[in-house]
Amino acid sequence: MDSELDEALKMEEGVEDMVKDLKKINADAEKRQLMETREKTRTVLKSIKNDSYFRGHKKGKIEGKAEGKAEGMAEIITRLHLGGRSIEDIATMTGLTPEEIKKLLANS
Repeated sequence: MDSELDEALKMEEGVEDMVKDLKKINADAEKRQLMETREKTRTVLKSIKNDSYFRGHKKGKIEGKAEGKAEGMAEIITRLHLGGRSIEDIATMTGLTPEEIKKLLANS
């Protein structure tokens, strides 16, 4: 069975060259150690990159939700005011100060 597999692998393009390269690398402990170090470095860098991506993604979601909530609140306040509600009534309903409401209405 092993000889069949060996023959089948030999027929694949580039396999013989890879086997030769592996034999050279395995024969030289220094090269092997260098390759292992490079692989460990790649793994660590990939892990750092993934961690940074997920932290950034999470931060972006939090900021997006806060921004959406603020925009929704501003829209509701504007509609209430256009509907005839006083700034004092809106302040009571929303928990915002009259000054904050005036500022939101001025920016919308």
